[in-house]
Amino acid sequence: MTINIALIGFGDVGSRKFVPALKEYASLALKKNYPLLKKNREITLYIVEIDEEKRRSAEDLSRECKEKNLSLKIVFLNPRVQKDKQVLHELLQEESFTLTYIASPNKTHAKYITEFLNASERIIVEKPLSDTTDDLRNLLDTDAPSKVRMMDHYLYKDAIKQFLEFYSTYLPINDLREIEFYLLEKGPISLSRSWLYESGVIRDLLPHFLSLLFKLFEKGVKIFDPEKIEIKNVFKAIYQRNAIPPHIKEVKETFASIELLMNNIPVKAVVGKGVPSDKKQFVFRGEEVTVVINTIENSIRSIRKGKVEMMYHRYVKKGHEYVYLMDDIFNMRWDEIGLSFYSAYKEVEIMEKMDAYPIVREYKLGTAPIPIEF
Repeated sequence: MTINIALIGFGDVGSRKFVPALKEYASLALKKNYPLLKKNREITLYIVEIDEEKRRSAEDLSRECKEKNLSLKIVFLNPRVQKDKQVLHELLQEESFTLTYIASPNKTHAKYITEFLNASERIIVEKPLSDTTDDLRNLLDTDAPSKVRMMDHYLYKDAIKQFLEFYSTYLPINDLREIEFYLLEKGPISLSRSWLYESGVIRDLLPHFLSLLFKLFEKGVKIFDPEKIEIKNVFKAIYQRNAIPPHIKEVKETFASIELLMNNIPVKAVVGKGVPSDKKQFVFRGEEVTVVINTIENSIRSIRKGKVEMMYHRYVKKGHEYVYLMDDIFNMRWDEIGLSFYSAYKEVEIMEKMDAYPIVREYKLGTAPIPIEF
């Protein structure tokens, strides 16, 4: 029996993160039985991609899998090529896919969920679930809430996995008084991801923070109820126009500082690209102890009365998040993957409300539009 997986989008996530992790597990499956893939069974990976130039990369991948005797067959399908469109149409007429993984630009997510819903046993979508709730409302009364999970790779970062597994040890739940989140990247929006100018960094970076809180809620920490979030203020800024590719006409924020109230706990989230330095931290402040998760160095620290204690720290390989994800997939731990459809929908709803706040400042690449301690 062949396991069919559809990969929608063969960009950075699809080609450099999902596929390498899939290859690693297909290799392990030559020696080990998994619930998803027993020995001597094969995975057929259907890569659905509208960029015809990526067909050659898929062909190179196919040759590599054959040379390494991996139980992994590659089929490239471009919906804009008639013969590929017909193959895809036939596959979508029945439940053809054990898994569909959607790694295309945000604005296409709801479209592909709709197209592949009846043909897939499970669907995993890269964050965010979509750019707007309008795209998702028609899915609420379908099988989507039970079939679809949203993947946020930050939930699979090693230190965060550790934090989620032992949150009662790390998190000062009973006396939590403030939460801060920083996801600031020195690099600007890359040309290959220029579609991000149209959706903005709030939709690109804020989900990493909301996903952690909502995952904790799903694990039983009731103070992080998605229904108990109030937006207090959103400060937005944007690169100076000469730093934005000329073909981009409508541009959303490239930096945002967001103030929230969650169950009466003040929350601050600062996200942005093109700033002086990288800063990637989750900060949970209690009356007596502060816990800091640093995803750059993959560590968890506690600060008590000025004394800093390293609670967790270890080296991990780049892209390890997708290997952890693949472990959940191959062991068919579907309900543990990422976030539920409901929580992901709430994320979209919250971020959509932030669209009402205007961009109020421009900043030069390599600077910060507000004072920040890096």
